Amino acid sequence: MNRHIQKGAMSMRWNTFRASFKGLTFRERTLLGFLMLPAHLLLHVEGREHLRSIQRPFIVACNHNNAVESLLVPAALMFLLQGEKISFVIDWMFGKVPLLGSLIELIDPVYVYRKQSTWRRLEMKRPCQPQRSVLEECSRRLSLGRCVGIFPEGVRNHDSAKLLKGRRGIGHMALRNGVSVLPVGIDYPLRVKKGRIPFIGKTIVRIGAPMHFPLRIAEYRAASARTGRAGLCRSTFLAACTTYDIMLEIARLCGKCYDFPSPSTDNFESPNVTTQEDLCRV
Repeated sequence: MNRHIQKGAMSMRWNTFRASFKGLTFRERTLLGFLMLPAHLLLHVEGREHLRSIQRPFIVACNHNNAVESLLVPAALMFLLQGEKISFVIDWMFGKVPLLGSLIELIDPVYVYRKQSTWRRLEMKRPCQPQRSVLEECSRRLSLGRCVGIFPEGVRNHDSAKLLKGRRGIGHMALRNGVSVLPVGIDYPLRVKKGRIPFIGKTIVRIGAPMHFPLRIAEYRAASARTGRAGLCRSTFLAACTTYDIMLEIARLCGKCYDFPSPSTDNFESPNVTTQEDLCRV
């Protein structure tokens, strides 16, 4: 009798899961369920209500400590959004690793192809450069109503106390597309206790309040419409200010400090702006 009750309860849980994530294929639901096994054990998520209140589409901006979180945190956000995908910007080689690539494809990532792999066999599989830049591809997805995720530090940061300088590509992306940014701080209890970032361990994911930049968006678009150096300088400065504000909020959420001065117009008199170099990647 108890065995039948247990089977019935398991069937009800699976049917509930399947109904809640009806936008996903059976394979995607299976992969997400597989990823959520360690995520439920390792992750503690705070600020879930901000995921429900933010207007779509939006950009998720996270600090980046290790490789494990770059898979578990996007999966956890996807789970909380009942299967809604957030396309994180990541390096291409992770998608070529057996099994890992299948898990990463679950979030429909935006790949960056500039970085070379240290594995010669893997480097031979590096695809040709895509026609669209990362900024253009992310903008395309945002225009279709899809969400995008970025690690503004650009690389994994093993410093337990300080954030790296944020790349201003996230500022360009938010202002160009007129969308909100959802700051997320990833922290570890062992970071303070041990004075280092653990490879794997209990992880606190703090989701902050959505960040809106309506006045800056209008000014950015006006500056971008101007020809010549003045418009370029102004739009770059606005993107840098936006990145700075985002990084300050991420620092508050993750418990690290952001030891960089606020942008000054003096630093943007002759900017060297590129859509690809500025963007953030894992």
